[in-house]
Amino acid sequence: MALVHTNTTATTSAKVLVQMPGGVSYTAVQVFNNTGATIYVGDASITATGATVGNGITNGSSLQIWLNANDALHVICASSPAGYVSVLYSGV
Repeated sequence: MALVHTNTTATTSAKVLVQMPGGVSYTAVQVFNNTGATIYVGDASITATGATVGNGITNGSSLQIWLNANDALHVICASSPAGYVSVLYSGV
């Protein structure tokens, strides 16, 4: 397995943060928020507020989540921040 590290921005629309490749078994994914604002992670239906709010990650914090093959983790924020969201996991 190879180590995968990506950086991306968060926007006010939910977008794919990480899409696990097929053939990957249950894998820990570390998400680090360096955006300057709170971000929210979850499935494709997440929002930054209300009944469908995602799992919040405050600026300077990280969250570990476990994903299976072909799972997609999405990210969103209330306002477009200036920094980046870093993702680190072991891929195929």
